[in-house]
Amino acid sequence: MPWSPSDLNFPMRWLDASNASSISIASGKVSTIQNTIPGYSDIGLDYFTGGGYGPSVVSAGLNGLDVLSFNGTNSRLSTSNKIADFTTSQLSVFVVSLLTGTNPGGIISMRPLTNLTGWSLRYNSKTTLYYYHLGYPTVSAALPADQYAIIEFIRNGNIVDLGVNGVMNGAIDVGGYVVSNQSAFIGAENNGTLNYISGRIAEIIIIGGAVTSSDRQKIEWYMANKWGLTSSLPVGHPYLNAITIGGNVIVLGGGPGDSVSVIDAVTNELISINNIDAGGDWAASVLDGQYYLLYVADGYQSQASGPHTVSSGGVSPAIPDIVLGSSSGTIKTVGYAF
Repeated sequence: MPWSPSDLNFPMRWLDASNASSISIASGKVSTIQNTIPGYSDIGLDYFTGGGYGPSVVSAGLNGLDVLSFNGTNSRLSTSNKIADFTTSQLSVFVVSLLTGTNPGGIISMRPLTNLTGWSLRYNSKTTLYYYHLGYPTVSAALPADQYAIIEFIRNGNIVDLGVNGVMNGAIDVGGYVVSNQSAFIGAENNGTLNYISGRIAEIIIIGGAVTSSDRQKIEWYMANKWGLTSSLPVGHPYLNAITIGGNVIVLGGGPGDSVSVIDAVTNELISINNIDAGGDWAASVLDGQYYLLYVADGYQSQASGPHTVSSGGVSPAIPDIVLGSSSGTIKTVGYAF
């Protein structure tokens, strides 16, 4: 499969409205939404709950995928668990969201804001986004009215950079940040009273680290491609020119742990790991450049090919057929690029 944020080496919380298996419904409202990425219970959160006030699910609400609808009156998701992801001095948050009403409110927030330990990524209006922390400078960014947008902020210590649709607003020093371990809201904020949004949220990725510019752009492309928002990315965004390479893998007698990795031949950066247990298609989005492919099958000696030069004209040399092991455990891939 193509690169995904799960390839990042950070703890994360990933809430995806299009992943029906992660959502439980009661009386027409979301009662719980599970973390899409399993295995992070050690840092305190497996799910958000609706508590009778959860949002509703809108079928095929964006690009054929389900989204969550918040009514602006009382709908929200919350957790009483303490969330290490929210309180670290390094934090990255990415959201696909739309404000349909006019009232200001929190998209995602750590509560409460009144005791100087909370923060909120909030809609201040249909055209203004805020990163708000009581007693410290507010960071703002412009929003396209009445349109879904990829909303993002990256905090590295006291420095916060807020962005929309792949355009970052410029890092601002927000002063000393009081680290605490509070609970959190999605779709609302607690500023003495609850400020709810009337709007829709498709996906939220909360990362316990300050991502690099390169990884930020990968996440923007992932979200834009998934939710049909590629036209919202700025001219010159590197992944607007991304090229998909990939193949079909046949595994005979193979077991778990089989994969194809794509590695930048110049920087040695891991671009993607594509799991191919029991065979199937693999694909990766890459820019013009040179890449190695590493083929791994559990119990057999790994093989590599490349470097392959990738451009809009194709791949040279062509991605080869690869056979690992014996006939009782064979991987064969036929490559392509488009």
